[in-house]
Amino acid sequence: MKPVFELDARKVELLIRGALLDDAVNAGERLGALLADVNLDDDGDVSVCLDAELWPEDKTASQAVAVAELLSIDLEQTVTDMTAPFHWPALASETTSMVEYVSVLLDAYAGRTVDLRRQ
Repeated sequence: MKPVFELDARKVELLIRGALLDDAVNAGERLGALLADVNLDDDGDVSVCLDAELWPEDKTASQAVAVAELLSIDLEQTVTDMTAPFHWPALASETTSMVEYVSVLLDAYAGRTVDLRRQ
């Protein structure tokens, strides 16, 4: 018996988000991919909404589009003003690794109170 490739909204979101991570070229875009709002609608199409502070407005998520095409679904990409998780979101676009980004972020926050909240 052949295995059946079953897709639901959660699995589509996972595949599209993984492709967004492939599209990301810096720490900011990776954060944008992780925070993106990815939704599968009733027609089986997917919408991806990215934060303009973390993902360039004119950048097409080509890997995400390619994955959607492989799955025979349409992908609509939008960019909006969400709330970046930290002040100075532009710092993330200047760094290539998360270690570098966190280091630069901590330097930017130097002398300020750091509030580590556990939720």
